[in-house]
Amino acid sequence: VIQNFKVLYVEDDTLTREKLENFLSRKFSHLEVCNNGIEGTIKVHESLKTDEQFDLIIADIKMPIISGLEMVKRIRKLCSDIPVIFLTGINKSDLDLENTEIIYYFEKPLDLDNFDTEVDEIIFKIFKNKLKKQNNVFSDRNYILDYSKIKKFKENKSLNKIKNIKIVDFYV
Repeated sequence: VIQNFKVLYVEDDTLTREKLENFLSRKFSHLEVCNNGIEGTIKVHESLKTDEQFDLIIADIKMPIISGLEMVKRIRKLCSDIPVIFLTGINKSDLDLENTEIIYYFEKPLDLDNFDTEVDEIIFKIFKNKLKKQNNVFSDRNYILDYSKIKKFKENKSLNKIKNIKIVDFYV
């Protein structure tokens, strides 16, 4: 389970939401779930008031009330740097994605194994950007997302050439 990483998941379809919520709750210790884009926008607004910003938003695009695209446009007015993963059954070429600063896009139905791998890469990039903002040392793929990789990472002799390296482990 990834600790200290806050995720907002927004999906209107009950069956899809419950299935992916189950998957995401095993992956992230802090998961908020909303049924539509208005609820998602409100959650982000509330999180900014408490200084507990979301690290990632995962959202459907086609939802009632407001779409995922409209939700992200509204959220970008409040906070422009939260990464977004869009999930949808709509073909990417049929969407106007240019002005939403989309980070990632996945077509439904999801292949959960592939999605899991891709989400790990996304998390890696998010943490890398956070560490850079905090002026911590970060070089290439010197970040560990899995306890099983720590030993291999520590044994890598080429790392001896890198000074001031820290092993950052966000899994507990």
